[in-house]
Amino acid sequence: MFSFLQLKKIIVGVKNISPLLLFFSTVCISQTYNFQNFNVQHGLAQSQIYSLCQDKEGNLWFGTFGGGVCKYNGTEFTTYTTKEGLGDNDVYCLYTDSKGHIWIGTYDGLSKYIPSKPLSNAEGINSYVKPRFINYSRLQGMKCRRITSICEDHKGNIWAGGYGGLSKIAPLQIKESEKSSYDVEKKNILFKHYSVKDGLSDSIITGIKEDQFGKLYIGTYYGVNTLSYLPRKTTGPDSSSSILYFDKISMKDGLMNELIYEMAQDNLGQIWFLNSEGVTKLDPSASRSLGHYVFTNYKWDKPEFFKNEKNFPRSFLQDSHGDFWFVTDGAGLLHIIPDEDEHKLITLEQITEQNGLPTNFLWSIIQDYEGNLWIGTDGGGVARFRGKMFETYNTSHGLKDNTVFSILQDMSGRMWFGAYTKGVSIFDPSLPGNINQKFTYLDKTNGLPDDQIVDMITDKQGYIWIATYKGVARYNPDPYVSKENKIKVYLKEDSIPYYNQTSCLMQDSRRAIWVGTMYKGIMILGRNLNNPSDYTRTYLSKQNGLADNFINDILEDNEGNVWIATRKGLNLIAFKDAGLLRPPVYTLNKSSGLPDDEIMTLLQDKNGDIWITTQNGVARMSPEQPGLFNKVERKFKFQIYNITNGLNSDLVYFSQSDEEGNVWFGTNKGVVQYIMERDHFKTYGKEDGFTAIETNHKASCKDRDGNLWFGTIQGVVKYNPGEAKVNPQEPITQIQRLRIYYKDVTLPENHTFEYNQNYFTFDILGLSLTVPEKVKYQWKLDGFDKDWLPVTNETRVTYSNISPGTYTYQVRAANNDGLWNKKPVSFSFKILPPFWMTWWFFTSSGVTLILLIYGFIKWREKRLRKEKAALESKVTERTFELSKINLQLGDTNRKITKSINYAKRLQKAMLPQQEYIQRYLPQSFVLFKPRDIVSGDFYWMDVRDGKVLMAAADCTGHGVPGALMSIVGFNLLNQAVSDSNNIQPSLILGNLNNGMKRIFRESYDESNRRDGMDISLCVFDMKKNSVEFSGAHHPLYVVRNKNLTISPGSRLPIGKTIEGFSGEFTNHSLTLQKGDCLYMFSDGYMDQFGGPEDRKFMRTRFQEMVISFQDKEMHEQRDILDIRFEEWKGKRKQLDDILVIGVRV
Repeated sequence: MFSFLQLKKIIVGVKNISPLLLFFSTVCISQTYNFQNFNVQHGLAQSQIYSLCQDKEGNLWFGTFGGGVCKYNGTEFTTYTTKEGLGDNDVYCLYTDSKGHIWIGTYDGLSKYIPSKPLSNAEGINSYVKPRFINYSRLQGMKCRRITSICEDHKGNIWAGGYGGLSKIAPLQIKESEKSSYDVEKKNILFKHYSVKDGLSDSIITGIKEDQFGKLYIGTYYGVNTLSYLPRKTTGPDSSSSILYFDKISMKDGLMNELIYEMAQDNLGQIWFLNSEGVTKLDPSASRSLGHYVFTNYKWDKPEFFKNEKNFPRSFLQDSHGDFWFVTDGAGLLHIIPDEDEHKLITLEQITEQNGLPTNFLWSIIQDYEGNLWIGTDGGGVARFRGKMFETYNTSHGLKDNTVFSILQDMSGRMWFGAYTKGVSIFDPSLPGNINQKFTYLDKTNGLPDDQIVDMITDKQGYIWIATYKGVARYNPDPYVSKENKIKVYLKEDSIPYYNQTSCLMQDSRRAIWVGTMYKGIMILGRNLNNPSDYTRTYLSKQNGLADNFINDILEDNEGNVWIATRKGLNLIAFKDAGLLRPPVYTLNKSSGLPDDEIMTLLQDKNGDIWITTQNGVARMSPEQPGLFNKVERKFKFQIYNITNGLNSDLVYFSQSDEEGNVWFGTNKGVVQYIMERDHFKTYGKEDGFTAIETNHKASCKDRDGNLWFGTIQGVVKYNPGEAKVNPQEPITQIQRLRIYYKDVTLPENHTFEYNQNYFTFDILGLSLTVPEKVKYQWKLDGFDKDWLPVTNETRVTYSNISPGTYTYQVRAANNDGLWNKKPVSFSFKILPPFWMTWWFFTSSGVTLILLIYGFIKWREKRLRKEKAALESKVTERTFELSKINLQLGDTNRKITKSINYAKRLQKAMLPQQEYIQRYLPQSFVLFKPRDIVSGDFYWMDVRDGKVLMAAADCTGHGVPGALMSIVGFNLLNQAVSDSNNIQPSLILGNLNNGMKRIFRESYDESNRRDGMDISLCVFDMKKNSVEFSGAHHPLYVVRNKNLTISPGSRLPIGKTIEGFSGEFTNHSLTLQKGDCLYMFSDGYMDQFGGPEDRKFMRTRFQEMVISFQDKEMHEQRDILDIRFEEWKGKRKQLDDILVIGVRV
């Protein structure tokens, strides 16, 4: 948070900005660079960042003014304040020592942060310790309060300077067993304080550095002090130790100015001093060899600018390329290089808020291991600067419209940007002034047919052709041509308005201009030999073989053939096949192997392959044989790319090749580079600096310097290949945390766990600060996984139900450029088996089991012998008893069987004899098959008044009960016929029904009675060839000429009562013809289970059978029925009695 005093300083600073600053600031009004800003919304504790450092694990540390210190690992911020043990929340400097400890200079002294070791570095229970702070204040001997500089010397001593002088913190020798003890480490520290009395030039220390020879350099407001170790000359116990002495470096020694604001050290070990006139470089190696200090002074190239205190640097560094970066208190970030010839600091660029900084008030700067710059600001948090790989230009920089559909570079080097609604913006970098003053504009007011620009090209004469929604214009860039003659408009005739809606342009090798339209195909403007300033016109459309009249793009390949992208396919006009005289037109579409019918753009790469972009991915088209593009019989092979194998989206708007021959694609989610040599796709999005994200159709261009320009909906993005650097640093990969059943655990000695501690969760981190979002991981658990698991961006993995054994968990990470760890980090552990799975338990259990089995067998043998003796006695006794019972049962069974056989003879005698039946019905048969010895089915016949009465009856039950019922039914049927003067079948059945009810009503309650009878009764009048039929629950089948007629019976069986039924049976009178066959039957035949699927025979199958054998003799029909039944039944048991009667007229 800002204090009132700080806010007042900012306001005063703005009032004091000099006119020179205003002049210099015009230079910085330029494109937007790749900044990513972090503030309290992202997790920072406070937005004023006074100091920065990076620890050995790759974490960044930010010292804040009042919010303590924050650690950033690429994914999250962790804040430490006085609540967590920090000495004070105002942090002025940070330093990482050789042991990985973080030294924190605060307002109230010095704090040392001892980090926890990641699990991948843990060696045992003593290594896996939590982080902690050790604070050194006045109580421990620290006399400096506001610590602004920290340095570690080659002996491991820590030097801290600030307001009050210089302090040395020297660790004493500690026993190895006591090194992890907080109290021991805090007490075994030797403090030594140095002030002006000891030889320092000033009590305010601005910087501390050590050269490669062990000499310390201390910057102050009154020059530079050096501090060296000298051997002691005295003898005694401390004779081997050394003493320190101070020396002063001033302007007499070559220092440009004694007022030192800041110090830095480059990769060569040279020390740089920032002063009011510039910077001074000290070369320690040369100084040591020559015996005097060797300084090189570099003065500001714009001293007036730096005289303003708001422009003066607060801090600086020299990056890995040797360039200087200065952070200022109001003027932003200065990019400066030293001029070795003139010994000046040349200001290359001033980077401010308009370039992406969160504020122009800056405090600190560092460069991380991967080359990114991190800038601490005064109120804007921290900013990460990844360079100028992508530069964005939009309306704030001078564009008329942010939606750019077309880009080209003319012959003079100017960049042309065709906008969606506001004409053309022309950027001329050679014009004086700020970037806004380098733009000129072209629109309808200058003569363009429309402000909606869809495409632009430069022809071989240098003319600019501009396609709009209302026509095509040719622009003459010649400065000597009058304004009236600058623009010539084509395709604006009222007679052909649809041609005005153009979509794309192309000039072929014959210098003809191809104009694609949205609805009417293509117009070709050829050179007019009679009038060179005019063009002839040729039209191509669907009538000439085009797949569609909506044209998206046109390309001429290296062989002179023309490729046309339409909404319904890709056309090839093969000029090589027929020259200019009626060349053939070929069509390729989705059925040919393309990913989609609508083709967006076309590009031929350095290998001659053609890249075809669509809304469903990209196709790389190659001829199956070299040179096949100019063959009549064309065969192509396609390589399809989409979101599954490298693209970030299937919707691809353009393709563009770079200087290296790589192909770029613009999508709705950024741009994608296809690296030809590696066959690899690399995506660029917001996190890479391509902040505009969504690109536009055909909106790309490569300028003469090899830079790529992309049109988006948020302006134009320039890609600088020289700024595109591959990240050479592997991620710093760690296994940060282990949890068992989602709970933190203390690591046991030797990483050995119990059998029930087998549900592991590992938290991992691959620290890469360039693009943390693109860090990928692979892992495997040796002993559990057979191979590395698929690549993922997950940072947490869980293994459950791990069996006892020895395992090693390995993980590796890849940075944003796909560089993987050469050596994965690992964590080995062992899970002990439960006692019942150990070898001694198996052995003892086996022995015990054998003994138990042996004892059981012996006991069992003894018991069996006793039981056998007792059983033999019982068997003898039981055998005698069973023999008696068996004899009695055999005698009884013989008597019963004899009685049943006698009943069979009685039942057979009761039934009509075949001779009797054949006498009156010569063409007839009876198939009678009882299930048991006696039957519940019976057939009955009588002759009255020259008429033959024939019945087929099925009584309830079968066997002896059924036979008894059949006898009752047989007698009742005789009585019903005898008692009736009318032999009408329905009346007979009515009498039979009444008789049956009368008999059983006297025996038991009717509600519990189930006895009854189903019957079919026919009265044949052979003289009249007629028959009367009535049935109780049985029908009559009549087959005539292979057609079946069914006369249904009543739904009421004989002897039963159904509610709602009157008790009268229906009488059917049928006239017969010669050859008619009539069939009466019980339900036993149809209900028999059998056949291949063990199903009932069913009435349908029976009906088909009687129809099929109508023409056969009746005795043959009986045999067929019998054989078919036996075949159907097979080995199954007969379920019911069988009765079928057949009569032929």
